[in-house]
Amino acid sequence: MLHCTALHCSQPPASATRDIILEVPPTVFDPQEAYSWNYDPAFASRGWPYCTVTVPDHSDGDVQIAAEYVVNAVRSLHAQSGRQVELIGWSQGASTSPRWALRWWPDIRPMVASLVGIAPDNEGGGNVAAPVCGLECVPAVWQEVKRINGDPPHFITAMNSLRQTFPGIAYTDIYSYTDELAGLNITTTPVSPLPAAANVLNVAEQQICPLQPFEHLTILASSVVYAVAMAALAAPGSLPHLAAIDTNAVCSDPLMPFVTAVSLMSNEASLIAEVPGRLTTGMVTSEPPLKCYVTDSCLR
Repeated sequence: MLHCTALHCSQPPASATRDIILEVPPTVFDPQEAYSWNYDPAFASRGWPYCTVTVPDHSDGDVQIAAEYVVNAVRSLHAQSGRQVELIGWSQGASTSPRWALRWWPDIRPMVASLVGIAPDNEGGGNVAAPVCGLECVPAVWQEVKRINGDPPHFITAMNSLRQTFPGIAYTDIYSYTDELAGLNITTTPVSPLPAAANVLNVAEQQICPLQPFEHLTILASSVVYAVAMAALAAPGSLPHLAAIDTNAVCSDPLMPFVTAVSLMSNEASLIAEVPGRLTTGMVTSEPPLKCYVTDSCLR
């Protein structure tokens, strides 16, 4: 069950007059570290209700456990507000934990209006990240990074089994061609886009602004990503209209509102400083086994 302190909201969910936004954290970082300096003030400025869900071990542990926190957060917010939930996340929070939740807990699908993913890892990270797991890694990295031989983790294969997206949910998938961690999406086998469907929008920031410089760690500050994400969240259950985005404005200033060059450098430095310690704490020698509900062995 979701611990009472795992879910934090900007206002009581029962008082929400629009669908609530749930921020899902990335691997290595807690939601406040990831979102307090960029999207939190953006949501607050519009009066949009938003919540964060904090996952044990800074989301470095078994993503199957992280997904259970997402499931319980969605159920709780829907029960309290009577409204659907809009999911937004970065990296793991954009893909593996919310998508695992939607794949294996079908009861929450009608409760979710949208999934807005920033720098998602939908096919298993590769390229620069491929050699990371040699002998030991934290569980989440084992589950999200392709093996050196190119094979996806068992987790990714299970997450993508049968179907990757579900009707009734709007998927806005925003990524960078220069993502050094999730994968260099300029290759013939990009890892961020979802399969094409009427309820899916895949867009690289460089498709809108070709010179946009942001990669995996700095993409949260991107003006293009912000414009697409906010357009998606403004219309729960619908895909954003890219033609309505003011490309002159977003391409002339690469930084999203509420972020300055100084705050970007300061917060990125704080994030990067946490990486070595967190990625070397709780390491295991192999990918965590799939839960029994995946292998249909719970009652055996």
